[in-house]
Amino acid sequence: MIKYRTIGHRGKSGEAPENTMASFRAALDDPAVDVIECDIQLTRDGEVVIVHDYTVERTSDGRGLVKDHTYRELLQYDFGAWFSPGYRGERIPLFSDLLKLVDGRKRIQVEIKDTAGFYPQIGGRLVDIIEDYPKHTLMIESFNHGLVKSIKEKDPGICTGIIVHDNMTLLMEEVRDTKSDFVSIFFGNVTQQIIDRLTGSNIELTLWTLNHDWQFDYIKQFNGTFYIASDYPSVVTRNMG
Repeated sequence: MIKYRTIGHRGKSGEAPENTMASFRAALDDPAVDVIECDIQLTRDGEVVIVHDYTVERTSDGRGLVKDHTYRELLQYDFGAWFSPGYRGERIPLFSDLLKLVDGRKRIQVEIKDTAGFYPQIGGRLVDIIEDYPKHTLMIESFNHGLVKSIKEKDPGICTGIIVHDNMTLLMEEVRDTKSDFVSIFFGNVTQQIIDRLTGSNIELTLWTLNHDWQFDYIKQFNGTFYIASDYPSVVTRNMG
């Protein structure tokens, strides 16, 4: 038997431009969404902004690396029109904007984008921003496992997790070393053995990213409890019932 909760990937990004306030509002208003996911990076002047790619070309009318812009410079770009003319004028959000919007009403899963090593200060900035926020409603994760470990050391009360794609050999060792509370795994690499080992160690599991019916056919063979990340929460509901 499967028990699941739904994560709105980058908000409700199948219906609104990813990682924008429009997308987050849609996810917050959707009763099918249990958790709102976002990605964070640092601007040149140290602001924590919500954006997935290291460059801004794909999701805005700007150019260049996020880290090379000040926040004010990024505000000049349109982060909505690429998705649909109806979203013209959407601006890049601050992470604090999302915290104010959600205000503890749903969990927020935060991926720290730091695999390129651009942001040595981002862990400390994040911890400062969430100091007075209800930490039990946050899930902080990254492919940078050393960063995850350092955040847990700064504040053991923060819920942290590692993201893994295809190397599962030392998964449990990585979980123990980073003191992770959850693991995010590419759905196609999960197995029943992994689910059982994590569950047996009281580690939560996130599967990403499922948008198509055939992907759900794969995970339905398993038993367990996990989060399912999707751009389309309605697809999760339709497939999982």
